[in-house]
Amino acid sequence: AYGYAYGEAELLSMSGQQYALQLVVFSNDAALRSFQQTFSQFKTLTYVRQKNGQRQLVVVLAPFADAQMARQKRQTLPPALAN
Repeated sequence: AYGYAYGEAELLSMSGQQYALQLVVFSNDAALRSFQQTFSQFKTLTYVRQKNGQRQLVVVLAPFADAQMARQKRQTLPPALAN
């Protein structure tokens, strides 16, 4: 939808009152695919941003109704993702 290559459309359609939990940031699609295979049990969404002139792929878990629910989810993540 709208020509987005990742989860931007789904993220943009969420209520502004909802929360997302950022998991990781990658600079390339190969790293993103590897992450998605390793952690396939999680339904993640990815969006692209530019930071300091560099393309970044930001992976989040969303939506959460409030910050407390996002924090509770973070506590249940594998240590590699909870930091």
